[in-house]
Amino acid sequence: MNVVIFFGFTRRYRFFYLGISLVFTVSNRSKLPRNAFVPMLLFALPPTLGGALQTAFYGILTLYPMITISLLMVFIFDQSKRVVTDYLTGVANRRQFENHIANLKPKQIDKNLAGMLIDLNDFKSINDTYGHVYGDEVLIELAKVLKTTFTANDFIARTGGDEFVILFKVKKTRSVATATRNLIENVNVFNASGRFPFDVKFSYGVLLFDAAKYSSIADFIAQIDQLMYRQKRQTGQQGSEFPLR
Repeated sequence: MNVVIFFGFTRRYRFFYLGISLVFTVSNRSKLPRNAFVPMLLFALPPTLGGALQTAFYGILTLYPMITISLLMVFIFDQSKRVVTDYLTGVANRRQFENHIANLKPKQIDKNLAGMLIDLNDFKSINDTYGHVYGDEVLIELAKVLKTTFTANDFIARTGGDEFVILFKVKKTRSVATATRNLIENVNVFNASGRFPFDVKFSYGVLLFDAAKYSSIADFIAQIDQLMYRQKRQTGQQGSEFPLR
């Protein structure tokens, strides 16, 4: 009897639960990756259609097959995300980075997109002295700082062992210098927390894309890479064309 009442209650309020899920998804849109919001909304479409058909045509069971289709969509989406996500840090991997820059149009991003490359300093020494577990933790924590510093609409990827790349939109409220300063300040705050028995330090290069200066996106990334390694070689030299003070 209780089982019958439970399933009757569940069937009666299935659209209510679905509606709550949609409201929750929409209200947390800003926290979701840019390419995840629309798929999450589409996942609700098959159960909605199945429930409507089952309600309209009594005796035809369409809800649960549609839920199965929706779960299959979730599984496929999850697997596709895993292919382009760095398993350790949760940011995009090199494959996704290459796909991302291949889709960038120079005219559309001219002077409103900046790129930053980051390379950890003394990372090999950290691994040799404290072990690879500590090294992995440093990468994970740095990725968290990057996610905190930049927005869900910015692109963050781990392109190598201890190398990260960030592509971010430049706005009136966020210049290249401001974004760079925020990152440095956030890393300093993290170091002050004493999470590790050493400070996390990094070299970086950052530039604003200018179609008049760079013949391609690849050339733009290469120039940032040169700035980063110039800073790495010359202690105290800032890897940026933009003053931070």
